[in-house]
Amino acid sequence: DIRNEGWRQSGTFTPQQATTGVNGVATFVFSGTKARTYTISAQAAGVTIAQTASVQVTKVQTTTTITSDAPDPSVLTQPVTVTFTVTAATGTPPGTVTVSDGQVSCSATVAVGQCQLTPITAGTRTLTANYPGNDTFAASLGTASHQVTLIPTTTAITAETPDPSFPTQPVLVQFTVSSLLGTPAGTV
Repeated sequence: DIRNEGWRQSGTFTPQQATTGVNGVATFVFSGTKARTYTISAQAAGVTIAQTASVQVTKVQTTTTITSDAPDPSVLTQPVTVTFTVTAATGTPPGTVTVSDGQVSCSATVAVGQCQLTPITAGTRTLTANYPGNDTFAASLGTASHQVTLIPTTTAITAETPDPSFPTQPVLVQFTVSSLLGTPAGTV
């Protein structure tokens, strides 16, 4: 009878009991549910065997991947939907992923798999999806490059008076600067 001393709730043996073979060896598979060192002892015919063994259970490695960032390129102040996955060789990692471009961030659960962030500066941004891990699954990061462009504008001269004008005569030039996103500021 093999026992997981002190951590009975966080590990299991398969099978629970085994009979020794002709070589005196009984084989078990131990599955730990938490990353830690387990002390394992054995009993034979109700007598505890003095020898114990330590088994180190490590966290399951994960891979975090940004699968899309749309639209890319985006326009400054335009929300970007970042889609991500967190995978592991065994099991399904739970928890929340935070996506950041170094200035702004958004978060969503692994199950939802996407969130929206709105970049506040133009240029090439590095998006980082951060899965922090837990007792069972290791932390991991995924990155992707994203381009943010300035908001396009249209400048138009709407009138110039008088036209025609005389030399040295002031001419009033009227213009507009427009954009599909917001009101442009500054000087023309």
